[in-house]
Amino acid sequence: MKTATLIDAHTVKIDDTERPKPAPHELLVEINACGVCTTDLHMYSGSLTVDYPMVPGHESAGKVDAVGDDVDDFQVGDRVAINPSVPCNECRACKSGRENLCHDLTSIGGAAKNIIDGAFAEYATVPVGNVERIGNLDYRTASFAEPLGCVINGIDQVDLTSGETVVVVGGGFIGQLLVQTLRTSGAGTIVLSEPVAE
Repeated sequence: MKTATLIDAHTVKIDDTERPKPAPHELLVEINACGVCTTDLHMYSGSLTVDYPMVPGHESAGKVDAVGDDVDDFQVGDRVAINPSVPCNECRACKSGRENLCHDLTSIGGAAKNIIDGAFAEYATVPVGNVERIGNLDYRTASFAEPLGCVINGIDQVDLTSGETVVVVGGGFIGQLLVQTLRTSGAGTIVLSEPVAE
């Protein structure tokens, strides 16, 4: 299979590697769409420290190609979105149901204490607890699940009151998602502050 591997800052190599096999509690997912996040750009530029070589890509969706021996809930052909955050399930945060605050978080191709190869590849192995079925939703739209989840979490933090005026600083990808989600969440006037006109 082909992977886009970061071998150093500013250096990507297209590799031919062996297709991975899923462990007993994993799925092998054929990647059909993967977004390019600013985190990926920071990894590429060297402004975010990662251990090279590594395969980035954490906003992804695809089709199940193989299932591990202990997987009963999914089958080959299921269409899924991938949650890139793999909690340890052992730390205090995980045991209290706050896996998002895991002290030993692993990321599939993103930023975390531990990083495993991500979805800038034809296939990726994923723990069975890190996928959600997407039905007939197209893969490109489903790959928005991770950034949209971040946006929804942010909106939940501000305790928005219906009709309230909101200012979004930065009109990039996440800023645009924030504006759209704020509209559907009952915000009144939404001000987008962005120095780059386009």
